[in-house]
Amino acid sequence: MSTYPDTLLVDGVTLEACGFLVTDLSGLFAPGTRRGDDDVIPGRRGAVGAELPYDAYQFSIPVALLSAEPALLPRAHRRAVWVDKLRTACAVFAGNNGLVTLTRRLSTETAGPVDHTCAGRFITGTTFEMLNAFNGTTELQFINLDGAWFDAVNDEWLVP
Repeated sequence: MSTYPDTLLVDGVTLEACGFLVTDLSGLFAPGTRRGDDDVIPGRRGAVGAELPYDAYQFSIPVALLSAEPALLPRAHRRAVWVDKLRTACAVFAGNNGLVTLTRRLSTETAGPVDHTCAGRFITGTTFEMLNAFNGTTELQFINLDGAWFDAVNDEWLVP
């Protein structure tokens, strides 16, 4: 299976390598919200801007899990392939008590793909809406614990 230039890696493993067909990557651009409040000074109109860090935020990646080409395997074998792919993905997502390193790999016009990382946690998404006995769709739910993505090359936090 080929890897697309834009993807999500969980502990260094692409979702495609886990057997998923990613249908929407817009969750990789979700920003964190600011945590805390600006300072309200008695007698002053409005508020004084405070340094407010980004809070952790949840995002989802819709995926499909396909067993195999119907012509390549008998029916019972296709179901086994599907279950094996799901088992492989769950082992990757388990991380250390669900804590994983998330990496979004995004293509650029000139330099090729760039990687941005964050500390993350896999929440849920292994219960599939079945399209038929061998294929299904779901939304994988993750939390970006850092509230932003980090670009190690430029040593900067990126939002989104």
